[in-house]
Amino acid sequence: MHCLPSASGRWLATCYFVLIVPATANAASGPSSPGFTVQNASVHIEGGVYLLDALIDFDFSAESIEAMNNGVSLTILLDVEILKPFLFWKKTVLQQQSRYRVGVHALSKRYVVRHLNSGETRTFRTVDEMASALGMVDDLPLFEKRLLNENEDYRARVRARLDVEALPSPLRPLAYISPEWRLGGAWFEWPLDR
Repeated sequence: MHCLPSASGRWLATCYFVLIVPATANAASGPSSPGFTVQNASVHIEGGVYLLDALIDFDFSAESIEAMNNGVSLTILLDVEILKPFLFWKKTVLQQQSRYRVGVHALSKRYVVRHLNSGETRTFRTVDEMASALGMVDDLPLFEKRLLNENEDYRARVRARLDVEALPSPLRPLAYISPEWRLGGAWFEWPLDR
């Protein structure tokens, strides 16, 4: 089909539905879509500080891997929230975000993970090695124990997601409409042991 302007001026909408929507539907009906899934998470206290341990499956899409291989760095956000349950809702009482920048080093062609909160940098030979290491969160400091009331019940939750706003401007519109760039996962929630 040719996407040429018609007298009615609706050609853009027609092109969108003819070209984009079928691609979206086909991608959604595929065997499994890429994304970031928290498999398990827990916290423990050490030195009066809550530390997070989590296992996250980072399944990067082909488009995101191609972007990294072409010099685009991706920012991954790890959101952690502490909730206080009320009758019919939950109130967020504490929240923290860890930021990671992942990409490919221009000279060595190795995958680089930089924890933007701490400055720690690690390199890996393959995207699978990088995703596996990124997905093993051990002893990530969250907050001090004194910030929570000992007599209250709390729930913790964590999720990982791609920061679309950190992508280069020309890539953002595509990332908003393409399922291949929707790499965020659902919240993983559990009762906070104290």
